Amino acid sequence: MKLNNKEMLNCIIAVLKNKNIEVHFIQSVKDDIEIGELKNGRITLNTDSRDDLSLVFTIAHLFGHYIQFRNYSKYKHLVETVEQTVPLQLSENFKQDFFNYEKEAYGIGKSLMNDSFPVTEDIDQKYQSFMITDFEHFWHYITTGHRAGLKEFNKLLNINYANHPKFENPINPILVPDYSKEETITARVTIF
Repeated sequence: MKLNNKEMLNCIIAVLKNKNIEVHFIQSVKDDIEIGELKNGRITLNTDSRDDLSLVFTIAHLFGHYIQFRNYSKYKHLVETVEQTVPLQLSENFKQDFFNYEKEAYGIGKSLMNDSFPVTEDIDQKYQSFMITDFEHFWHYITTGHRAGLKEFNKLLNINYANHPKFENPINPILVPDYSKEETITARVTIF
């Protein structure tokens, strides 16, 4: 059964609700949330920033970081480095390590998507392009200090959707260990 983007969005929200994670929508920049934020057990998304499919991908990505932060000490050196004042001078090794961290978050997010709705090949390919676009966008910001806006991101995303060849190795889902619905952690990730 193929779902439209709004139906996929509703399905992923329902699965997260069962995991004790609330998804909240705003329609403009509010409290410095230009695109999305994960704060403790709540994901807040600006619906003016992205279309429904991109919101699904953003939710999946933020959920991936939420799960990673259950073992924060493993990622602390990466997160604290990119939280410093930009622009940053970073090595190619750090870039690869940070890309692997992001890819892992997207892998966890893919597992969430698989639990929420059937992931078609088209969605899978777009998810990969989204991850690459998101990484390029963020890396550009932290290494130059120039923050591209929403229009630039969405334009680059559409270019990447159209120009990326079929990915031979899509993002692998990473299974999430069980945790109690009542168990939430203190975590904050902002996407801009």
